[in-house]
Amino acid sequence: MFSNNEQKQIAYRMQVFAEVVRQGSFTLAAESLGHTKSAVSTYVSQLEALLDCRLLNRTTRKLKLTSVGEQFAKRSQELQALIKLAQSEVQEQQLQPHGRLRITAPHALGEYLLLPCLSTWHQRFPGYELDLQLTDQRLDLMQHDFDIALRVGALPDSSYRQISLGKLENVLVVSPRLYLKQDLKSISKLLLPWQNELQLLDEQGQPWIYAQQNVIKLNSVSSAITGACNGMGMAIVPRLFVSDKLQTGELVAIDKVTGLDSRPVSLLHAYERQLPLALRNLADSLKVAFQP
Repeated sequence: MFSNNEQKQIAYRMQVFAEVVRQGSFTLAAESLGHTKSAVSTYVSQLEALLDCRLLNRTTRKLKLTSVGEQFAKRSQELQALIKLAQSEVQEQQLQPHGRLRITAPHALGEYLLLPCLSTWHQRFPGYELDLQLTDQRLDLMQHDFDIALRVGALPDSSYRQISLGKLENVLVVSPRLYLKQDLKSISKLLLPWQNELQLLDEQGQPWIYAQQNVIKLNSVSSAITGACNGMGMAIVPRLFVSDKLQTGELVAIDKVTGLDSRPVSLLHAYERQLPLALRNLADSLKVAFQP
């Protein structure tokens, strides 16, 4: 085990070692770090002494990592990257992030998930001018000049970076008075466009095609939720969007029916590396919203 003083020494020497590996030369690393070549060489030698192993084989022409040195170089480079990230985050916080932020998302996801998160997020980052486009069309980020996009369902291969936010788990809901007074299959079905072929198992475990009879066609999740609350029929909607109504008893979940699907939700962006701090904070808030 290293003493506290030795651990403090190792941290900076790891950064020097990472720079030597990145530059492939003590001379170039010294120029990059603002040290003399002998000082850089001393730091690496001290690191090897602290670790009690050789990290580099030195020749007059080039440096060659030992097998131990290769693994240690990866960790040293990770440390160097982490320190740079910490510095950039502090700078971003000191310089209040600002600018235009354009987001596209499906209607229901925007209304029930994104807008509540954005309300809290914008209080923390008021410098952003928000431009939110809710549409069920999958608009291309670059073509339509969006910074980020929320997507529901499987994603095609693309050059955009993806962040998994969670899953929308569906639930079959109905108003309490319909649930108590009528047979399950006799209740009207509020059918959304993507539910035409949905086959479930009823309470007896028998296959049941949801769209078979007594159908009322709707084109939005919000209309299906409103219809179910007002006793028009039963609806299959994401549980996340009706959790408050299930808690208050405005809607009842029919848990006897099985076969309901769930769909992944992702955030897409075109930033070369990771999102800026403020947008990472928004992504984290969205992830939290998916937690039970």
